Amino acid sequence: MRDYKRGFATGIYNVSETFGPVPKMEGKVAEEIHQQLCEKTPLHSLDVRRKWRDERLACLAKLKKSMGD
Repeated sequence: MRDYKRGFATGIYNVSETFGPVPKMEGKVAEEIHQQLCEKTPLHSLDVRRKWRDERLACLAKLKKSMGD
């Protein structure tokens, strides 16, 4: 999560700002988000979680195609 934040936080913040005031994801807020994500999906479970995500995205793409777009 920390690497993701380093790479994308500014862009996410800039886009989010177009919707109104947004808290910056840094310091205590960033650490809390990181901790919650690690609790939800520990590093040793990432491969399983990614496989699940990829399967769901494939099903969604199949459904979208069957609906004609």
